[in-house]
Amino acid sequence: SVLALRVLCVYLEKKPIIAAREKEAAALLSMMSAKAFRALALCTAAWLEAAASMRVACVGDSITRGDKSGRLASYPTLLGELLGEEYEVLGFGKGGRTAQVETGDAYVETDEYEDAVESGAGIFVSMLGTNDAKSALWDEEAYVEDYTAFLAGLAGLPQEPRIFVLSPPPYVAEEDDWGDLDDNPINTRLEDLVAEIAEASGYVFVNVKSRFDALDDIEIYYEEDDGIHPNEDGNRVIADAVYDALAASSPTYAPTQRPTRSPSLHPTYSPTTEPPSPRPTPPPATSPPTLPPTFAATPIPTFASTSSVPSAAPTPVPTPLPTGVPTTVAPTTASPTTAPPTTVAPTTVAPTTVAPT
Repeated sequence: SVLALRVLCVYLEKKPIIAAREKEAAALLSMMSAKAFRALALCTAAWLEAAASMRVACVGDSITRGDKSGRLASYPTLLGELLGEEYEVLGFGKGGRTAQVETGDAYVETDEYEDAVESGAGIFVSMLGTNDAKSALWDEEAYVEDYTAFLAGLAGLPQEPRIFVLSPPPYVAEEDDWGDLDDNPINTRLEDLVAEIAEASGYVFVNVKSRFDALDDIEIYYEEDDGIHPNEDGNRVIADAVYDALAASSPTYAPTQRPTRSPSLHPTYSPTTEPPSPRPTPPPATSPPTLPPTFAATPIPTFASTSSVPSAAPTPVPTPLPTGVPTTVAPTTASPTTAPPTTVAPTTVAPTTVAPT
């Protein structure tokens, strides 16, 4: 009912439900038949599903939020530009947050996480681990366990979103909290760990670190005097990597699930559960217009010519009649044969008149 009221409110000048409109919407709703109501609900559900499939939620820490570069230069904003107006890309980054729960700064405990979950997005892009890799916080076993549970929670949402998991960009200049470059997990372990987590659960792994490692003069892609946060150019590298992953997965996943589920559910589900569907189905099956003419026309000509009276009567009657009639008529023909010899006189006259000889 709530869903139908919302749709009706869009119909009624696209205004939110207020007291003046609520009564009018309820009146329209009461006039709807059960079939129309179900059709409206199905159409609305299909529309919401299609809209959700084009919504992308980016979850993560300060790199996702674009703390140093600014929101307009963050990778979610740049990703939205690449994807175009058909997609809605939302950023839910929170600075200093971790995948590990026991750090006291767990991302799962933030308002940004709640907002991301409630966004109804059909695609989630997650990048966590940079803050987990701080020298005072790193615990590889806890990171794998908590991050796996976090991603499973996103994948288990009702809309069944696709999950893209990003390895954080490399650590390029020493910071007090992260320690030595060569020993920090960002550069030594996170890339492999994130890949294993994604592969184990069937998520899409996006190797952001390898993209940065392939760059020349990697430092120019980071904020000045900052070895953790990429600048706008660096965020563009991240956005390009996510865009390529989305484009690679779309032909096999996205187009197949949307069109197929929506159209196939509506024709199949509606007629099956509706009372009207049993009626239309039997008539075509029990009395097809083609069958009566076929059965009526075929037996009648066959019975009329083969097994009816005319075929039995002509066989015996014509045979005896022609045989008996010629036998009785034959004496009638013999009478004219006897009469002419009796009446013919020229045979007697010819010899009598020849006297001169």
